[in-house]
Amino acid sequence: TPTKAVAKKPAAKRKPMKAIAKKPAPKKPVAKRKPTKAVATTKAVATKPIALRRPQINLLGDTAIAPGAGALALDRELGGVVADEVSAEALLDAGDLAGAIAIYSELLESSPSPIASFLIARGRAFYRAGDHARAIADFKRGLALEPHYPDLYFDKGKAELQAGLIAEAESSFSHDIDLDPSPISFYNRHLARKALGNLGGALSDLDSAIAD
Repeated sequence: TPTKAVAKKPAAKRKPMKAIAKKPAPKKPVAKRKPTKAVATTKAVATKPIALRRPQINLLGDTAIAPGAGALALDRELGGVVADEVSAEALLDAGDLAGAIAIYSELLESSPSPIASFLIARGRAFYRAGDHARAIADFKRGLALEPHYPDLYFDKGKAELQAGLIAEAESSFSHDIDLDPSPISFYNRHLARKALGNLGGALSDLDSAIAD
């Protein structure tokens, strides 16, 4: 009888230890990794080359060019615009935010009507330079022209968070989630909701971010 009792005790001790060891292990890496994704702006950065170039290509494709000297002049003018845009993108990549902002401002001033891609690119440059008010202004003008521009509500929400416009930021991230939900969008909206005192909504957003 003593030997049977001894044989049963170690088996009972090992089972709970396995359950305890398994529970904390998955939670720690998830808690540490998810916030770092929200800090990164990979969502916006990934769409920059596509978002900036598509409207310009559409403009060129939709322009009816008649043969002759006038057509050649128009072609050279459009080619110069594309070259300036490429130069501005290169300056952004090099970290010369002031130079990029200056080129985009010149392109907007010389254009007969505002072009969404230039406004959005300049807004992103303003954001990186810490001028959140001007970034928001450009994002709003861009949205008025292109309501479904990729990640524009996400960029606008980030700028509004930095500017202390919490309610506006929550609305922007909600629009972004409706168009293209992502863990970073849910995490950023949770920050806005927490600041507004909506703890239930903030926790729900964190759950959605973790689930994704």
